[in-house]
Amino acid sequence: VFICFRALCDVTTGTSIGLLQCKQGDYLGAKVQDLAASPSGWCTLHDKDLNKGLVSMDHLELVADLSQFEHLFVALREKNTAAAKRRSGGGSKSPAPQLPPKRTSFKDEALINVPAPIVEGGDPNHVKMKVSKGKHFGVGLARAPLIADVRFAYEIPEILVAFEKAILPHASTVGLLRISGDQSEYETLKEQLERGEEIDTSIHTIANLLKIFFRSLSSNDRIFARLDAESLISGAAKGAATRGDVDFEAIVDKLKEPTRSVWWWFLGFASKIVDKHAVNQMTPTNISTCITPNFFPDFELASATPVVTPVKPKKKKGLFSNWKMPWSKRTPELSNAEKLRKFKMQSRRITANPLSQTSVSSMAQDPVAALKLMQQKNVFVANLIEWYSLRTDVANK
Repeated sequence: VFICFRALCDVTTGTSIGLLQCKQGDYLGAKVQDLAASPSGWCTLHDKDLNKGLVSMDHLELVADLSQFEHLFVALREKNTAAAKRRSGGGSKSPAPQLPPKRTSFKDEALINVPAPIVEGGDPNHVKMKVSKGKHFGVGLARAPLIADVRFAYEIPEILVAFEKAILPHASTVGLLRISGDQSEYETLKEQLERGEEIDTSIHTIANLLKIFFRSLSSNDRIFARLDAESLISGAAKGAATRGDVDFEAIVDKLKEPTRSVWWWFLGFASKIVDKHAVNQMTPTNISTCITPNFFPDFELASATPVVTPVKPKKKKGLFSNWKMPWSKRTPELSNAEKLRKFKMQSRRITANPLSQTSVSSMAQDPVAALKLMQQKNVFVANLIEWYSLRTDVANK
C-alpha cells in the first residue's frame, strides 16, 4: 500500500539507501511498512521513477489519511520490535544508514510559517504589524531573527513574513510600493518593531518600511551584491521573460542561501501585487523601478548629482594658433567608433565588479554610464518578476 505525499520544498537527499531528488509540489509515494519502520521522523519515499531515498517528514505534506492503516502500523511495529530484540541477542549489528541533517528550526512547530489564504479588505490607513523583539533592520539576512517557511529551503527573516501578512490584503491599493508614506514616522516605527511592539499605520508606510529593510542592508548583504555580468546582461534583454530563451531559474540558483530563499520570497510577493495591476497600476516594470535600487550595492549612484566639469573660455584665434612646435606632443582625437568601444569597456568593468572603488568613482564621474547601468538593472528585475508571474499563472492553470 502506497501513501501519497507532496513536497513542501526542494529536497535533494543522498544516503546509503539511495538518492531522491524532487522539487516543491512534486508528489511522492511511501510504502506503509516503510513508514512504520521510519526512524525518528525520517522515512523512505519513492518518486515517480520509483527512485527511493530518506526524506524528513518535515519536508512533506500528507495527502492521504493514515487512520485507515493504523492496524497495519501496530502489527509492523510489533514485528520490527521483536526482530530487533532477536538481533540484539548476538552477532554484530548492521550499521544504520546515515541520515541527512535535519533543519534545526523544524524541531519547533511554532517556528514554522505555513501561509494562510489571503483575505483582502480592511482599512488601508490602519494596518497593523508586529514581529518578535530583536534587531531586524541593517543586520544582514542571516543575522536577523529567522523563521522557517514551508515554501523555501532555508529560513528567511521573520520580518518579511510579517510584511507579507500586512501588505498583501491591501494588494489592490493604487500605487502600492510607489507612493511614499509618512517620512517622519519611519525611525519611530522601526524602533517600535524591534522592541516587539505592534505598530498601526498606513499601508504605504508599511510598504516603504519593506524597502527600507532592503536598503538598510550593507553592500555585501544586498540581494545582487555579487551578480555576475553575464547574468545581468542576459536577464536584462528585451522580452527575455516571455521568449523563454533565458534560464532565470539558473540565475536565481546562483545566489547563496539565505539570499536565494529571500529572493524567491520577493518574487512570490511581487507576483501577487502584479496580479492586481489592473487596479493598483503596479506592473513588473513599475515595481522594479520603485524597489530595484535597494537590491544592488550602488543604489545611491543612480540619483547622484552629475559631476559638472567647468568649461574653460575659448582663446581667441591668432595668426599662429594652429601652429605647433615640432617637438610638442599632440593627443590624437578618438573616432566615434573608438569612443563607443571605450564606453562599452568601461560599462563592462562597472557591471563585472560593482563593489570596487574604481567602478564607483568611474560611475560618479560618468553619470551617463551610471544611468544606463541602473536602467539595465531595472529591466533585469522586471523580467524576473514577469517570468515568475507567468510561471505561476501556468502552474495555477
